[in-house]
Amino acid sequence: MYLQLSQRAGSKGIVNKNLVLLGPQPLVDHTIVFAKKLSFVDNICLTSDSTDILARGKIHGVDTIHRPSNLATDTSLMIDTLIHTANTYIHKRTVKPEDLVILLLQPTSPFRSIIDGVFMFKQYVKEKHASVIEVTESREHPSETVWLDNTTGDGCFVYKDSDSTNRQDYRSSYFVTGSFYMASYISLIKHKSFFQASTFFHKTSIDFNIDIDTYNDLSLSRIILNSYPDADWVHCTK
Repeated sequence: MYLQLSQRAGSKGIVNKNLVLLGPQPLVDHTIVFAKKLSFVDNICLTSDSTDILARGKIHGVDTIHRPSNLATDTSLMIDTLIHTANTYIHKRTVKPEDLVILLLQPTSPFRSIIDGVFMFKQYVKEKHASVIEVTESREHPSETVWLDNTTGDGCFVYKDSDSTNRQDYRSSYFVTGSFYMASYISLIKHKSFFQASTFFHKTSIDFNIDIDTYNDLSLSRIILNSYPDADWVHCTK
């Protein structure tokens, strides 16, 4: 299995987000350290348009691939970056496309469980799912969210699961954590997405799933790290 760690230099939320410190390490390092603990991963590749971020990959001894500027804009699609990186990797390593399985780990989701990763890989192999994606139970149910016109203040429910306003009557809903995406190279080329008809959604075993996008997210992540420094879903070098 080939693993891609995806990084982009620009960020409108946090400047140089992937290089900010979370504990003693830059954010990107947490995911590299985690990736090295996955026994089913054969090769690790870090892709970015930033030489500073790629330098972190070289420090940890993983493959690095420079991302073209046209794939590093605010409107660039992750799937296009994945395919570019995979194609470069296939050429570099002379790997057969049909043998390549891609695991995408986004460094903005630093808290992950090895148990979850291993289970997802076994599920992918055993059940031959097109893809496997990690989810967590939603903190806010979609039946309690509304579309809102910021000019008029008018709104409507995004989704209504039940006529009842009792939360206990709602079906469970889940949110994609951003921590794990797994699929074959061939299926990604065909569907241009990890979300496919036979996608398996794995409910994470941990409670702290954060996709760091703002300084508030970063502050909360630092609080969690300081509160649970020895948890098995924390991966950093002390």
